Amino acid sequence: MTQTKKQHYVPQFLLRMFACGRKHNHIWVFDKRTCEVRRQSLREVAHENLFYEHPALAKTSIRLEERLAALEGQIAPQLKRIVTDCSLRSVDAVARESLLDFFLVQLFRTQSAREYAMIGHRQLTGSDLASGLAKMASLQCMVRNFEQFRECCSSHILTIREASGRERFILSDHPVGIQATQGATIECLTDLLRDATVLLPISPSLMLLIFPPSRISGFQMAGDWFRSDLYVLDEAQPAMPGDVASAVAHQVFTATRFLFSNTDDFSDVRRLLKQNPLARTRPLIEADSIKWPESG
Repeated sequence: MTQTKKQHYVPQFLLRMFACGRKHNHIWVFDKRTCEVRRQSLREVAHENLFYEHPALAKTSIRLEERLAALEGQIAPQLKRIVTDCSLRSVDAVARESLLDFFLVQLFRTQSAREYAMIGHRQLTGSDLASGLAKMASLQCMVRNFEQFRECCSSHILTIREASGRERFILSDHPVGIQATQGATIECLTDLLRDATVLLPISPSLMLLIFPPSRISGFQMAGDWFRSDLYVLDEAQPAMPGDVASAVAHQVFTATRFLFSNTDDFSDVRRLLKQNPLARTRPLIEADSIKWPESG
C-alpha cells in the first residue's frame, strides 16, 4: 500500500465540524506564536509530513496511519450523528468503546503530546529528551500501552454539554483536554486518566466529556444544574457557568501552536494569551502559573 505522506494529527472530519463557508471545506486558523488569523482549506491544516513514521515502527508490521484511518472511519459517522441529533441516543455500548478509544488516541497523537513527554522527562531527570525519543514515546502510548490507558477510563461516564447564548467552543491542534481532580495524587498518566475529566469539543456548540463516577459528588454542588441521571443521560445538557470559557482555555493552553474556529473572532484567545504569555510558545503544564478565566 502506498504510504500517505501528508498525515493529519487532527482528523479532517473533526475539523469539518468547525468549518466555515458554503461547502464547509475551510476553517479559520489562529497562530499562537504570531497572533495572525487566516482562512485555510481543511486539507492544509493540522498535518505534517510522515508525522507517524518512526524507524522503530518501520521494523514492525504496525502501520499506525492505517490504524488511525480505520478508527476515524468508525468515529466520523458517529460524531456526525451526535452533532446532528444534539444527543447521545445513537451511542450504544460498541459506539461508546469506539468513542473512548478516539478520546485516548487523540490525546496521544499530537505534537503537544510529544512536547509534554519532553517537559516531563526534563522535570524527572533534569536532562532534555531528544525529539525523536519523545515522538516514539507518544507513538508507544497508542501502540504498546493503549490497553492500560483504556482500562483507566472503562467505567467513566459519557455526557454531552451544549453552549448557550453567544458562547462557543473552539478546537486546537491538541483538542482533547484533561481536567485533573483537585487534590488528587497524580504520580503517572494512568493516575491522571483514572481520576480526571476528559473533554473534547465536537462543534462550536457541543462538547463531549468523560469523567469518573467519583466526580459526581462534586457536580452535586452545582445545584439545579446537577442531574441525578448522569449515568444514563443521553440528551445534551446546558453547559455550567464557566464551562465554555474553561474549555476554550484548555484548547489555548494545551495547543502547540494552532487554534481553529468557524469564525475569525479569536478575542477570547488573544485575552488568554495576553494573561499567559508562556502559552504562545509551548503547551502549559500544571506547574506554570496559569491564569484561568473567571466563572460566570
